[in-house]
Amino acid sequence: MRGMLQATLAVALLLLIQQSAAYAQSSSTYNASGAYAESRFKVNNSYVTLFAARGCVANPCATNSGTFIYLFAVNDDTHMVTQGDGVIPDSAFQANNLQHMSLIVDTSQVPGFHTLTCGFVSGVWNCSNGPFGVMQADWQATDQASSTDKEDTDTTIGPFTAKTHTDRKSTSGLATGTFLGTAFSDNSSTTLGTNKAHSSSINRPQ
Repeated sequence: MRGMLQATLAVALLLLIQQSAAYAQSSSTYNASGAYAESRFKVNNSYVTLFAARGCVANPCATNSGTFIYLFAVNDDTHMVTQGDGVIPDSAFQANNLQHMSLIVDTSQVPGFHTLTCGFVSGVWNCSNGPFGVMQADWQATDQASSTDKEDTDTTIGPFTAKTHTDRKSTSGLATGTFLGTAFSDNSSTTLGTNKAHSSSINRPQ
């Protein structure tokens, strides 16, 4: 009887350790002051949010002190969730003209770039690194609508959480490009403009 109880406790402890490890978190924080562009589009049955901005990991962040991007993708078929973020070369994001911006970057060549894809299996999020690859976008302002936004949001997507402070001026736009080899376009959700003060804190499983 005592042996069965010890075995049961051992199994329970093992499951607790596994679940704790599965939900251990790491995080990235970015601050932005300067040009930005953002699009939402669908490729290969995945809904993707792609955000690029002049910014840095420091706070406060001076204008044009660096460039970062982050993305989220949720697949309709597999329900897999992908999150990526990192500081990229300034030359990868051309944003000297607020009417037209462009991005071309190979995330597999960016030191320290995070990409994690997770699926929910047997009550636990199982994650693996990737995919990495080329992302290219061309943003053009349409000026059909403009806004000044100031808000704080908390978003949970699968095992990922993002806490964002937004203070920016933006205009509507359209976008075309390729995401990991697949072409996309967005003529309804794209915005581009200037961040006055933007911060994003992203938590992910380790």
